[in-house]
Amino acid sequence: MHDRRMQRVRQAAVVRAWLRREAANPSTAFDDDIASMTDRERLVALLDLKPGASRFVVTAPSLRWYRLALDEPALRRLRLIACPEQTLWRSLSPDGTVGGAADRIARIDPDRLTAESGVDVNYITSLAEETGAAEPLVAHTRRGHAPWTIADGNHRAVARALLSTGPFEPQPTYLAVEPNSVVRPLRERLLGLLRRALGRSPTPPR
Repeated sequence: MHDRRMQRVRQAAVVRAWLRREAANPSTAFDDDIASMTDRERLVALLDLKPGASRFVVTAPSLRWYRLALDEPALRRLRLIACPEQTLWRSLSPDGTVGGAADRIARIDPDRLTAESGVDVNYITSLAEETGAAEPLVAHTRRGHAPWTIADGNHRAVARALLSTGPFEPQPTYLAVEPNSVVRPLRERLLGLLRRALGRSPTPPR
C-alpha cells in the first residue's frame, strides 16, 4: 500500500522540482536561473528538456497533483515509463514494472543486461549503493484502478527496489491523477435517449 496521507500540491511546485533535477544533470545544457523564472517559463523549459515524459502535463485535462510516500510493494508495482515493446525499459522489464526490472538486475550480469536493453544498468546499481534522502518520483494515472506510470525517475525507482539491507524507507512520489473521460458515457446516454425517442431498442453491449 501507499501512505494514505496524500497531500495536495500545486502543479507548479512539481514542475519546479522536476526541472531542478533535470537541470542538475551534467548532460543537460541548461543555464537559466530557475528561481527567477515564471511558472509558465518553467513548464515550457521542462517540456523542451523532456518532451515525451512531461507531455501528459499539458495534454491531460484537469490534473490533480498529490505528494505521498510509497511502501516497497507499491514502489515495485509502478509501471516504468512507456516505450515500445522490446526496447529499453520494456526489454529490461518484460512485465513493465519497477519490480520486474529490479528482479532481473538482481540475478543477471549488469553488462549483459545493458547490452540487451540499452538501459545503463551499472548506473542503476551505483544509485542503489548511495545513501541520503530519496528524491521524489513523478508518476501519473487515471482516477480509479489504472496502473501508476512513472514519468520521471525510472533509474531511481529501480535502484530503490534493489535495496535489500535495512528497513525500507518510504519513497516520496508526486502523483498526477487524471479524471476518467466522460465523453463516452455521455455519448452512450445521448444515443440511448435518441433510440428511445425513435422507438428503437438499444444496441446490445459488445
